[in-house]
Amino acid sequence: MRTLKLSLSLGYLCLLAACQDTARLPMTITAPDERIRIEFLLSDQQAPHYRVSCRDELVIDTSLMAFEFKGQPPLREGLRVVDSHTTTVDEIWEMPWGEQRQVRNHYRELVVELAVSLRPRE
Repeated sequence: MRTLKLSLSLGYLCLLAACQDTARLPMTITAPDERIRIEFLLSDQQAPHYRVSCRDELVIDTSLMAFEFKGQPPLREGLRVVDSHTTTVDEIWEMPWGEQRQVRNHYRELVVELAVSLRPRE
């Protein structure tokens, strides 16, 4: 089974005034077999979005990613990219039951660190 994992690290959603935007948007990651592609981007309002293609056919059009916390205003715009990195995992693990004994876990991961933007919108 081949999977593609997209992770968004929100651990750095804090006021980091000294950090510079380091990313070129949109950011793209593909599955190891290159058939699935996920793009991450920020809108003009600095809202995080993604889109997914399979074999060069768009299967999920540009979709908003928003975060809502109890007792707080929604976190859906005014963000900026602080850092990002990719990882490739290719491992075999043993399943105790099921149709196949060994399962290949092979994917690429894109981690995007976001922060609340302190810059005024233009």
